[in-house]
Amino acid sequence: MFMTMFKKEFLNHLLGFRFAISAALCLLLMVMSVIVLTGDYIARRGDYQRNMSAYRSEAEQQGSYFGLSREGTKVDRPPAKLQIPAYGLEKDPDKTAAVRTAGAPKVLHELYMNPLLSLFPVADVLFVVATVLSLLAFVISYDAVSGEREEETIKLLMSYSVPRARLILAKWLGGYVSLAVPFLISAAIGSVIILLWNVDFGVEDWMALGLLVGLSLLFLAATFSIGLFVSCMCRYSSTSITVLILVWVVFVLVVPNMSPYVAAETEPVVPFSAVESEIAQETGQARERLYRKMRGRRRGGGRSFRRGGPEAEAERQKFMEEMLKARTEMMAEVDKIEQGKLRRFTIDQNRQVNATKKISRISPIAAYVYAATDIASTGTRKQEHFFQLLQEYQREFKQYVDEKTSAIDFRKGFRSFHGGDQNYDVSDMPTFTYQEEPFTRRLTYSMWDVIVLVAYTIGFFFASYVGFMRAELL
Repeated sequence: MFMTMFKKEFLNHLLGFRFAISAALCLLLMVMSVIVLTGDYIARRGDYQRNMSAYRSEAEQQGSYFGLSREGTKVDRPPAKLQIPAYGLEKDPDKTAAVRTAGAPKVLHELYMNPLLSLFPVADVLFVVATVLSLLAFVISYDAVSGEREEETIKLLMSYSVPRARLILAKWLGGYVSLAVPFLISAAIGSVIILLWNVDFGVEDWMALGLLVGLSLLFLAATFSIGLFVSCMCRYSSTSITVLILVWVVFVLVVPNMSPYVAAETEPVVPFSAVESEIAQETGQARERLYRKMRGRRRGGGRSFRRGGPEAEAERQKFMEEMLKARTEMMAEVDKIEQGKLRRFTIDQNRQVNATKKISRISPIAAYVYAATDIASTGTRKQEHFFQLLQEYQREFKQYVDEKTSAIDFRKGFRSFHGGDQNYDVSDMPTFTYQEEPFTRRLTYSMWDVIVLVAYTIGFFFASYVGFMRAELL
């Protein structure tokens, strides 16, 4: 009897106009999204390869290892492969960083990007599921119980010896499957497009993509449970759909957009521009102390650079070693100032981000977006991971420059600091290699949001069951 009721619910949805609209809209939006963002990934991958070659050429043109230490080198973070289903923070222009031997690595923003990209949301699979399919879940579920109350067909169902628990389960399962089928078909077509377009997906990428599909199904289950609960609690379909539209607006628009402002009030953070001003002021003072020391010693040791002989050469060697030591101390002081202030800013910012997440998880849509972007490595975690890799690369870069500058011939005088090294060669300079976090670690970071979605699904289904059991249906 349960299977008969399930088939009845499923076929009612399958043969209805709402299912046809839902299936067509889901297929059209998801396939177009995959096509557009796959092309975008391939274009970004080409830009990344060209940029890395250009940055290497810039380093070769520095002319001296002290110049390389002072100006540093640039590195890029490659585009995330899973930006295709979950674009996330790939929209933000923070993929390029400048790395020097002292001071924290600085992320450089693209000034000459298409400004229209910031005006409209990216219609990725995440957007389609979180915004469009969540609304369709409410449209399909709003009259699951209230509609049959109005038409009084619920009396016929209750005339059979069927427990109410099985009846509400059949309604949930029939409606949910009718929503999940077009999504799974669209996801399968999108996967074929990715495969045929020669996107370099590895085993972990396909695993993550499969998990994103499963996570989307879990999110649809949560939204359908909410819709079924409202339908059980409302006597009329018009009331049910009105309440669900209000819930959709709150979950999609109000909670995610208001949460950052609420968190900014509860966990305030000093603006980054103020932190940059403090860093510039204090590091400028440290550099000025070095320049004064260099000018003073240069006046006293200038004669040794103009006369010849072993004694003068020894004086020049001693003078340049003193300047190198003073410069090293200054760079260490600059590094300490920048690292300390940026560390405090990062701690405060992370506290505000965590507060925003806690508040916004009131909405299952926020939990779904956080989990999906963490799995795809396009969320907030990617910025922290990128900076950790930059710090590791900075240590390698500093060690490389220190080894090269330690072999400088100081008989050239101040040209050793400003260029003119005849043996300057950066072919052996370490290369920045970006690697995504392991799949298991990304899964670990997303578990809390997955638990939130499971709680929404089970909690609202149980609430639907309780409301249906207590309702006056006859």
